Amino acid sequence: MISLTSRAVSAIEEFIARSKNDVLGLRVKVEALACSGFKYSLSLVSHADLRDKLYRCEGLTLLVDSDSETLLKDAVMDFVDDDSGTGFKFDNPNTTKGCSCSGSC
Repeated sequence: MISLTSRAVSAIEEFIARSKNDVLGLRVKVEALACSGFKYSLSLVSHADLRDKLYRCEGLTLLVDSDSETLLKDAVMDFVDDDSGTGFKFDNPNTTKGCSCSGSC
């Protein structure tokens, strides 16, 4: 399953502390895109959906649907704040390099 760096944990904890709503945890959803790798969606949620699996990771609750679970195997989520931008970054060994489709990318 996914692992979190200490920077990611700190950022998530800060977002939860700032939330005006009750927070059960962080939902991590992944969609495979044809040529451009994965699209990651992150949201603080107050309840689990029927398809969610709950994981405890570094003291946080992560909610992941079964489709995303496979795509997150051995992925590492980090939080960066540098000259290139601020946000979550994923190092995911499940991402395939290059384009194998017949369309233009």
